[in-house]
Amino acid sequence: MTLLRRDGKLGLGTAVVAAIRHAVEHGYDLLVNMDADWSHDPRSIPALIEAANRFDVVLGSRYTRGGRIEGWPLFRRLMSRTVNAYARLMLGLRTKDNSGSFRCYRVDVLRKIDLRRIRSRGYSFFEEILFRLKNVGAVSTEIPITFTDRRFGRSKIDKKEAVLAIWMIFRIGVSSIFDRRT
Repeated sequence: MTLLRRDGKLGLGTAVVAAIRHAVEHGYDLLVNMDADWSHDPRSIPALIEAANRFDVVLGSRYTRGGRIEGWPLFRRLMSRTVNAYARLMLGLRTKDNSGSFRCYRVDVLRKIDLRRIRSRGYSFFEEILFRLKNVGAVSTEIPITFTDRRFGRSKIDKKEAVLAIWMIFRIGVSSIFDRRT
């Protein structure tokens, strides 16, 4: 396990891109991404890794059969469902939990993405990376997880960040119509 430290707040998306670059440069086979606030149970990691033997991208999903959310108010659940439906529509994604960050990627498929083309710096990164992986032929699946509202800290997503994420998903979806390299 490696800890990558970065000075300042550069955005969630840029942090994950840094991790992807590190994994590619150091020849990793798999990259697991998860929240560090105990929203994701580390005991689910072996199931993600096992599924990565058959798939390029494995999403720990709140919305696939058997997945659950604990501790979220109705508004937060509705907002999350809406963003996921919107991402499926705008980006042509088939997975249900596109905004979740508990994932396992095969690094060989991450190598196929031009990371310089990633536009998202914030929460829309997770939808964008799935879109870019889909465009290079990656095969994704979802396994059920129980997502528990954070035990520590507080969410950094606010109305401004949510609107920015929706706008970014729109931009990526529309630009893909005109630019096949997207």
